[in-house]
Amino acid sequence: MLQKNQSLTDLRNALLCGLAVVIAVLLTNPICESPFNDDWSYSFTVRQMVKPGELKLNRWSLASASEVQQLKLTPTLGHLTYNGWASASLIAQAYWGLLWVKLFGFSYTTLRLSTVPLAAAAVSLCYLLARRVGLNTRFALFATLMLGLSPLYLPVAGTFMTDAPGLFFILLSMYALSRSMDAPASPPAITWLALGVIVGLIGGTGRQIVWVVPLVMAPYAAWIRRSNPLFVVCAIAGWIVVFAGVLLTLHWFNHQPYAIPESPVADELKKAIHKPAHYLLSVLALPLTTILVLLPALWGVLFHNWKISRVVIALLILLVPVRELKIHRPKYAMGPWMGNTLSIQGVMGGAELAGQRPMVMPGDLRKWIAIIVFITASILLADLILWLIRPRAAWRKLIGFFLFPTDHPPLLPAMILFALAYFTLLLPRCASDMTYDRYILPLMPCILFPLFLNYQRQGISKAPKIAWILLGIYGLFGIAITQEITALDRARGHAADLLIAKGVPRTQIDAGFEFDNETQLLVVGHLNDPRIKNPPNSFKKELGPSYVVQAVYRLEFAPAIDTITTDYRWVDYTTYLYPFHRRVYIDRYTDPWWLDPVRAKTHPPDSWHRIIKPDAAAD
Repeated sequence: MLQKNQSLTDLRNALLCGLAVVIAVLLTNPICESPFNDDWSYSFTVRQMVKPGELKLNRWSLASASEVQQLKLTPTLGHLTYNGWASASLIAQAYWGLLWVKLFGFSYTTLRLSTVPLAAAAVSLCYLLARRVGLNTRFALFATLMLGLSPLYLPVAGTFMTDAPGLFFILLSMYALSRSMDAPASPPAITWLALGVIVGLIGGTGRQIVWVVPLVMAPYAAWIRRSNPLFVVCAIAGWIVVFAGVLLTLHWFNHQPYAIPESPVADELKKAIHKPAHYLLSVLALPLTTILVLLPALWGVLFHNWKISRVVIALLILLVPVRELKIHRPKYAMGPWMGNTLSIQGVMGGAELAGQRPMVMPGDLRKWIAIIVFITASILLADLILWLIRPRAAWRKLIGFFLFPTDHPPLLPAMILFALAYFTLLLPRCASDMTYDRYILPLMPCILFPLFLNYQRQGISKAPKIAWILLGIYGLFGIAITQEITALDRARGHAADLLIAKGVPRTQIDAGFEFDNETQLLVVGHLNDPRIKNPPNSFKKELGPSYVVQAVYRLEFAPAIDTITTDYRWVDYTTYLYPFHRRVYIDRYTDPWWLDPVRAKTHPPDSWHRIIKPDAAAD
């Protein structure tokens, strides 16, 4: 009876954590008909899957009626296609979005909201996993809310990005495989194993990193239940199924027109060897950003176990990198260290608009946060060094921790093995600066759970009040920066609509990275990207990525020297962040030389400027 009541309490708490994420996302006002980050590409893939003649645009639609009149839109095809941007295979993601589009009509808002239930479910699963590894209720709630209210998670939880759905499949596969490890009987254990394998296989078709879960945890489950031959055979069979599914999916994906295969590891290693200092700094950014994101949970690290050896080693570690970074790379020393989500200007940095976007993280604040991060990193590294020089018994205990778990659930070492495999896969991407801060999300539970279990073993039963205060600040900051980017996106969309309603072709509007690439897809159906290998010779090096845009008007944060103010002036928007009232200016280029075929030929194309030589547009 007591166990049943505890299960009901855990289920209630898990649902409440998921509800907290839903409320937080709604507070950001995700109703927005402008794309975020990469979801202009993912959304277009869903749009192309609608059968010809069945595409319905609801009142929040990708293309307004005036745009439909101006553009010869690429037709819907009725099957999965790519467009020269996504390196994710998107299969599960696309069909999930297609279901929502068939029910509610196509729009960015529909696809944004389709992610919210998966984002909430991922957080609920995080709580259930926390309880399964042995965390008490208080620590489990803290760890779960650290993930759900993180400034990394909230910006993607209400968009059609693959991060939140990918995390959902990762945690669901982990949960099922963990149940297979400790189920009391063979039939339910095999059932949970099959569920974990299937979920991992399907989830990986949307975001490939999900495949790591069954590929790592299924063999580990076989080891844990090695006394059960039938389970071992099923686990091996499941691993083979996933591995074969990975090979078949990647083979299919790599041969699709306008698909972007991942860069070979050998190429990334060559880049790392060619620029070792740059690569090492990019690798260093991973733990620094992770510490930054987990500071509320790591707060206790600064105030316990103050041995003199620990302090001395930490100070020695701290002096060298801080001095070197301060002298040679002062910007790097300040943080945040990995871009794409967190930046000094909010989510997505400058949002690809000209002018200075207001900073949300003043220099002095960044400096003190960076100091705290470096101090925390040095203390953690000192702890690692002290552990490494322990007697052999410590190493034997570590081996026993993974191979013969007796005093802890096998889920804990399984999650650590997943984290090590995932981290290893991230390392090659550092060579090309393609490791973004949102990639830390799957690592957060794998770090938080052992951390809090260690606290519990030391007799600490709950996080200190200062940690909860910091968590509250992180949550409010995450809501605020997410609301700011959605408000900015709405303002950009409204400004573009003002021009379009007055008869300005969409192809003459430079409204930022997402808008311009979306225009390219609406007209041509694919980007002009050097990574495209199929169809052969499809990349035109003399043109930019979104070459259909012949910009006459530009949306910007402030008037620039190469633009003049138009009669449309600007669009105001309000944010939760200071300054609360902001605006997007609607300006016109003073000298659009790219519209002159003769002058355009004398200028090399800017790889990320949405302009084109007019004679090439006809091609």
